[in-house]
Amino acid sequence: MKIPLFDLDGTLIKSDHDFKLNRFSFAIKKVFKIDVDLGLLVTHGMIDSQILIELLALYDIPKEKSEEKLQEMFFVMEEFLNQNEDKMFYKPLDGAFDLLKKLNELNIPSSVLTGNVECFGWNKLKKTNLKQFIVTGVFGDMALIRSDLVPILLEKLQLECDEEIQKSNLVIVGDTPLDIKCAKDAGIYSVGVATGKYSKKELENCGADLVVESLNEPKLLEYLLN
Repeated sequence: MKIPLFDLDGTLIKSDHDFKLNRFSFAIKKVFKIDVDLGLLVTHGMIDSQILIELLALYDIPKEKSEEKLQEMFFVMEEFLNQNEDKMFYKPLDGAFDLLKKLNELNIPSSVLTGNVECFGWNKLKKTNLKQFIVTGVFGDMALIRSDLVPILLEKLQLECDEEIQKSNLVIVGDTPLDIKCAKDAGIYSVGVATGKYSKKELENCGADLVVESLNEPKLLEYLLN
């Protein structure tokens, strides 16, 4: 049995991408007084802390300075969420609800490993009615590098499940090459799902252990059960 660590945007959930990006410009404007051009950075698969640092680097803000202000920017992003929650659009991707429900029935703990800051991640899961199936999660405000989220999640899983869980049982399920890279860097399995920006072929070329077109494919569940 493998324990899935699900990405959110493009994997379990469809979000309004443009509105999602607005939280970065809002936070940077409030903290650094800079109007950033979000089109300068391809953010697919990046975690929020990394996005903020790399955006600011385009405006000659040193990494050390942006890291010092990360917590303040995360707080402002939560403020943005509170102000705009009713305008945000999320829906579960096809097959997401049924897959998580089936895993729950089989007593396989599902968790999330997402680039979203924690308040946004749980908000998306709540609004899409997927939160009920998620045991725990790690988020883009908990590390600077995506793969560093894996040991944090392993520890949280062990606490939540009250049992010893081996890292070798973990598998990241995501829709971008950076999800696959995260799994490789952390030394765990990966499943690519071609439900986002990247094709099945592109994900296969990244070296994913399994690639499926959608969460509905039976071989995804079979892979997790083996």
